[in-house]
Amino acid sequence: MTMQETLTLLPEWLIWWFNWLVFAVAVLPLALLIWPQSRRVGVIAVLASILTGAAVYGMFRQMGYVKLLGLPHLLIWGRWRSICSANRQKTPCRLPRVGSFA
Repeated sequence: MTMQETLTLLPEWLIWWFNWLVFAVAVLPLALLIWPQSRRVGVIAVLASILTGAAVYGMFRQMGYVKLLGLPHLLIWGRWRSICSANRQKTPCRLPRVGSFA
């Protein structure tokens, strides 16, 4: 079963979510190519999204749908768990804010 066939079996809201993700990763970097100041970054972003798309399809063929979706969750929540374990505070663990160096 291909990835497109698998996605058609999902609920409607999840199909919309995947479409939004593909739009954000594949189409939005093209907007950077409009302005001369951001063309280099735009080219890098477009190439990165093409490589990422190829990697996703390759991982889908090798591992399947469930493991492909599980990998980002392991990377995100695994880091959060390691931060909480390192702190070992009685207060609830919070992820650091983006851009904060404290």
